Amino acid sequence: MKIERCYFSRVVGKLDSVEVHIFSDASIVAYGAVAYFRYVNLRGEVGTSFVMSKSRISPLKKLSLPRLELMGALIAARLWKYLSKVFCGLVAGVFLWTDSEICLCWIKGSAREWKQFVSNRVLEIQDCTSPDRRKFCPGLENPADKLTRGENSHKLLNDSVWWQGPVWLRGNRNQWPRQKFERVTDEQKLEKLNTSVHAILPQTEIILDENKFSNLGKLLRVTAWVKRFVAKLRKKTCESGTLSAAEIKEAEEYWVRRVQLDNYCSDIQLLKKNHPVPLH
Repeated sequence: MKIERCYFSRVVGKLDSVEVHIFSDASIVAYGAVAYFRYVNLRGEVGTSFVMSKSRISPLKKLSLPRLELMGALIAARLWKYLSKVFCGLVAGVFLWTDSEICLCWIKGSAREWKQFVSNRVLEIQDCTSPDRRKFCPGLENPADKLTRGENSHKLLNDSVWWQGPVWLRGNRNQWPRQKFERVTDEQKLEKLNTSVHAILPQTEIILDENKFSNLGKLLRVTAWVKRFVAKLRKKTCESGTLSAAEIKEAEEYWVRRVQLDNYCSDIQLLKKNHPVPLH
């Protein structure tokens, strides 16, 4: 199989702009990405050409399809990182396309929102491209689909979508597909970090029995020492010496919150959900 290396032969005249468009996809068998040049001459004529592709076999450890889609998107980001160096000064910009709305939601969100597997890969993708460069592509129009499901070499040789990308890529930008809506799915919820679990539990973490202390001052000082010790174990502080006023105040706030949750737990949960609190 021969691959044409004269990238810009489909239009005549001087080029006005050159972009890279990279499509990613995944299946339970494989995941990968394929890159194209999209170039426009001074007369507004548009051409596209195949640049390169890369695919990998899905790992033996079973992963969800959205996670595999994310790994495909990561390959796309790494392809762009490579191509931006090889064609430095030639390419004006890049667009990364995926047909996974869940994957796109992860990438466009904050990396800190997600669990470690998703977070690490989202962070690397975000380092390579800005949010407005990540786009949604319908699955039936995604050329990277051929990477993940396999294709007969004779069919692939004459497949215009594989060698030139989707038809709309050679049209105006207003013809490009758009993501019609965003929805929160069960898969997204599973990947979210639960950062507020202690705020909604009926009981807070009990570190001391307040009934064993003769006065409030002693209770606050012991609480502050315990909190400092725990913070040191978690490597969140290097404090030493006598207790500071801020540490005493933090201990006092801890007990205020504890008393509130012990006595008004149901009311607090209603307020967090923006529900009215019944009169007692």
